[in-house]
Amino acid sequence: MRLMPAFWMLCVLVFSGCQSVPPDVSPGALAIASEWKLTGKLGVKTPERSGNFAFDWQQTGEQFDIALRGPLGMQIAHIYGHQQRSYLDIPDQQGLQATSPDELAALALGYSLPVSPMRYWVRGIPDPRQRAAPIEGGFRQSGWKILRLKENATGPLKIEISRPEVRLLVIAKRWSY
Repeated sequence: MRLMPAFWMLCVLVFSGCQSVPPDVSPGALAIASEWKLTGKLGVKTPERSGNFAFDWQQTGEQFDIALRGPLGMQIAHIYGHQQRSYLDIPDQQGLQATSPDELAALALGYSLPVSPMRYWVRGIPDPRQRAAPIEGGFRQSGWKILRLKENATGPLKIEISRPEVRLLVIAKRWSY
């Protein structure tokens, strides 16, 4: 089953960027945090279309819970699970489940996306399980370019994740960890 609206929802698994963190948190704390919350906005641009969404992402170890909201603040998708089982719920549609976030993306979109590394990329760091090449302002990993466009001592405020056919822009409104 191919769900085009799911493309925009799954893109959330790929992004983020503004913050609210206690001033005594060290700059590297977010990079090593196993539990964090991010509220932000996600912009997605492909040659065919573009869109913007608000999201709330909570990561606790391997567990993730992402609520994606549309322009009027209404929830348009709920993505949750862990590395062994992932779920996508869309109002008024049959939900999807898969054995991993990457498989869930392939099911919903009809092609694969590297969803698993997104929990690192939105924090502006490479996935430690894969080889990464440093570039000015960021790094390349799994065929994607990840740039930290804006950050402060507590973490990234704006992250761009791109490859030729898609550009994701994550804007953090609030970090907590």
